[in-house]
Formats: sequence, structure tokens, C-alpha cells
Amino acid sequence: MGLFSRRRVRPVDADTFTIRLDETERAVLSDVCEQLREAIEHDDAVPALRRLFPLAHASDAEQEAQYQEMVHDDLRTKRLGDLTTLIDGAQATQLDREALEQWMTAINAVRLVFGTTLDVGEEEPVALDPDDPETPALIVYHFLGALLQDIVEALGDTL
Repeated sequence: MGLFSRRRVRPVDADTFTIRLDETERAVLSDVCEQLREAIEHDDAVPALRRLFPLAHASDAEQEAQYQEMVHDDLRTKRLGDLTTLIDGAQATQLDREALEQWMTAINAVRLVFGTTLDVGEEEPVALDPDDPETPALIVYHFLGALLQDIVEALGDTL
């Protein structure tokens, strides 16, 4: 059994989902989403956020500028909206499908930033070292991954 083995999200019906997070999990989730929202609002061009706003035409600056002009503001607005939905609903015990899908994209965004910052690869996770200063962030990263998996499974259960 893994570190985050209990299922935190379960469908009630096709459009309603029960959220089972304890107060610490809710606080962590809200806090990391608030931090990301503030980072995006302040300066979404910082390197840690590069995976949230990826380049489409890295080898052609003119095409890249046109692409960013077309999509960047909409993507930024969508990311901020999803994060706000999660922050505002962090204490919810039930969510509708639309809100849960927004939680899913917000959690995925936070996890991408954690993964980029921690330089997490695709390989199997290594044992956590209690003396490593990155261990708390890695625990949050793994928690977000487990919660994201729970959301995907709950949504999939209703298809």
C-alpha cells in the first residue's frame, strides 16, 4: 500500500462527486494553488512556469510571437480561473463535474510546476530522504499526483 492509498474522490452520480480530504490536505492544496495563482498574476514568464505556457515554435521567434499573441492571454485566464475555483472550493465535500474538472486542471498545473522546480523525471520515485530539504516538496508532489489520479478515476467511473 502506497503513501497515499485511500481514494479521496468518488462519484455520487454522473455529475456529482464526493471529496474526502482532511483539513491538512485541504490547507496544503489551497496554499499551493494560491501560491501558483500569485506567481501567474505577478509574472507568468518565470522559468518555473514554463510548462504551463509552453513554446509552440521554439525555432521561429516570429511564429512564436504570433502564437503567444493568439493564445497566451486565454490560457492565462483559464489557468487563473481553474486555480480560483479550487481555492474558493477547497472546503467543499461535493463538487459537480465542471468544478471537479477545474480542480483537475489546477492540480495538474501545480504538479507541473513542482515537477519542473524539483526536476522530477519519468523514472520511478526514489525513497524519500528525511534529511533532504526537497522532501517536503516531493511529498506534496506525490500527494498531488495521487489526488489527480483519484480525480481521473472518479471521472472515468462515470463514463
